[in-house]
Amino acid sequence: RVHGLKKAVERGLIAEGQILPEHEIWQLIFHAGFSTAEQVTDLSGRGVGMDVVKRNIEALRGTIALSSEVGRGTLTQIRLPLTLAMIDGFLTMVGGVNYVLPLSAVAECIDVPD
Repeated sequence: RVHGLKKAVERGLIAEGQILPEHEIWQLIFHAGFSTAEQVTDLSGRGVGMDVVKRNIEALRGTIALSSEVGRGTLTQIRLPLTLAMIDGFLTMVGGVNYVLPLSAVAECIDVPD
C-alpha cells in the first residue's frame, strides 16, 4: 500500500501527502503505465496490463475493484451485467478451468486433439 502510493507520487498520479480513501488507493493499479515493480523484467514492471483488463471489463458494461488486507490477501471483484448471461457464447477449457467467450469475440475455432 505505502509502496504503491510512493510510486503513484513518482508518476504524478497523486500529489505528495495527498490522502486517498482505501478503495481509491487500490484503483491506482488500473492507470496505464502504473507499476509497483522495482525492476523491469520480461514479466513485470512495464506498466501494461491492468488498465487493459479494466478497459475490457468496462466495454462489457462491468466494473472491477480491488481490496487487500495484510496477511489475508487481495480480493478482486468483477461485476458484469446479467445480460451477458444471455448472449451466445463459446465454452472452452484452459488449464482445467472453463471459460465462456462471447461468440462475437471468436474469429475461428480449431479442434486440437489430445
